[in-house]
Amino acid sequence: ESAVESLHSALTDARQAAADVATAAGVLAPDYVVSSGEYAAFGTDKLFAVDTLFLRYMSLVSVMQNRLFRSIAVVEQEEVDRLSRRDLTELMAKLGALTDATRFSESAIARNGPAHTYLSNVQNRADRLNKALRNAEFLLQAFNETLDFVVRRRLLPVQALTGFGPIHLSLQIAPHS
Repeated sequence: ESAVESLHSALTDARQAAADVATAAGVLAPDYVVSSGEYAAFGTDKLFAVDTLFLRYMSLVSVMQNRLFRSIAVVEQEEVDRLSRRDLTELMAKLGALTDATRFSESAIARNGPAHTYLSNVQNRADRLNKALRNAEFLLQAFNETLDFVVRRRLLPVQALTGFGPIHLSLQIAPHS
């Protein structure tokens, strides 16, 4: 697989994960910020949306860190063999593909939380959901910035970007009683 093919594949997978994050977060948005009591009262549809959000959040971070950022660096002819994920994230900021490497790294660390949460621990799951919702908007912004960078730098042929556009999500913090 060529560097350009790898970049296209990574961008396609990241876009799908980003769209799924936005969809799942959109289902949960009316409940943003969630108490443990509210979480415990979720029906099946909302619980599936929570699981989808957690899974796609983790996928989006992984694809961006492990494939998309690395592919961009290779296409940009940067040496990547010895770069850690954090170094690669900082390189993306240096290149102009990402505005906040620190926040992306924090979001990456936060992705581990949902994987280590017991279904019976409702308070912990509500806390992790709230954190994932807070980070979801940023992750989608980071994806959009990276997509914009790929387009601006013409790292892929125009026809390869057909159907690619920014993914949007706007969560309003609503007071809960």
